Amino acid sequence: MKLIFLVMLLLCLIGFATACDEGGGGNPEPPTTTLIGTKWMLNAYVDTENNTIEAVPPNEWWDSFTIFFNTDSIVTGVSRNYRLAGLYIADYSKSELFFISIGHDTPEVNEDDFDVYEEDLKFFAAMEQVRYFTRTETELKLFYNNKNNYLRFERRR
Repeated sequence: MKLIFLVMLLLCLIGFATACDEGGGGNPEPPTTTLIGTKWMLNAYVDTENNTIEAVPPNEWWDSFTIFFNTDSIVTGVSRNYRLAGLYIADYSKSELFFISIGHDTPEVNEDDFDVYEEDLKFFAAMEQVRYFTRTETELKLFYNNKNNYLRFERRR
């Protein structure tokens, strides 16, 4: 008798717990999927005010201008000439994204190659201004400058 009562109680609890997960109340799923464990490569700078797209050609030898969201707060990656690492905060319910304390190594700059390093500086400056994002399975957009510009990435992993 006690065994039957315990089994019935267990079935009721399981039914109640699964009923709470299906629709109705509770917190809705965030509209944007997680960034954790994803790797992205920059393919363009987009200016929505002037309707311009500046393509970023891929590097022949290695993936450059890539970012990897290692955990729920750590981001790493590379630009054309630097490795980067830092912290980020994402609010998926508002599609907000803030990069904080992004650092990079600083190799010696040869004056003849300064134009190459300007690409790196442009990338870091844009990353520091990012405030919002959108994401699909294959594309990530990091918005900055009051959503007038964004960095467009393609999924690498």
